Amino acid sequence: FVQGRQVGPGDPGDKAKQPRTSSTAWINASTIASSGQAGRLVTSAQRRLASRSRRPLAHAENMQVPRYGVNDHYHYHLDNGGSSNIKGRVLTALAYLHDDFEGGATNWPGANNADAAEQVNIRNVHAVREHFARCQVERGLSVAPQQGSVALFYTLLPNTAEKDWWAWHASCDVKAGEKWAANFWFH
Repeated sequence: FVQGRQVGPGDPGDKAKQPRTSSTAWINASTIASSGQAGRLVTSAQRRLASRSRRPLAHAENMQVPRYGVNDHYHYHLDNGGSSNIKGRVLTALAYLHDDFEGGATNWPGANNADAAEQVNIRNVHAVREHFARCQVERGLSVAPQQGSVALFYTLLPNTAEKDWWAWHASCDVKAGEKWAANFWFH
C-alpha cells in the first residue's frame, strides 16, 4: 500500500452530510509486482484494462482500493475535478471486487436521462447533489455491483481536455456488509 486513509467524520451521525465516507488505499503495481501473486494480479488487471480501453499502461495511475462500510458512500462527483494531478483523467475503470453486501449501487444521474441538463445546472456539484439527493437509483443509470464486473466510462469529451459533465456518478450508501472496489484511472 502506498497510502491508506479514512475519509469522513468519526461520528457516524455526521456521515450522511459528508460527500465521501470510505477508507482508501493506493497500490503501486510496480512496487508490489515482485511481491508474489498479489503483485502479479494487480499488474495483470492493469494490463488487461489498458488493453480493453486502448489506453497505454504508461498513462495509468496507481490502483485505488476503496472500502465502504455500512452507511458509507461517495456522493456525486467527477473523477477529473479539483486538483491538478487528476485533471487529465480521461477514463475510469471501476472494478467491483465482490458483491456480498447490500446497497452500494453506482449511479450516473445523467445517463439515459436527456432532461437532466434542463432539470439542474449540470456544471455545479452542489446543484447536482441537491437535485439527485446526493445519490439515488431511480433516475439515470444505476449499476448494482457484481463481483468481477467493471464499469468503464470516459470523463473527458472526445479529443478534448473538457470535462464530460454527464460523467457525474455516486456510490450510494452500503446498507449491510462491506463494499470493496478498485479504481484504475487513465490519463
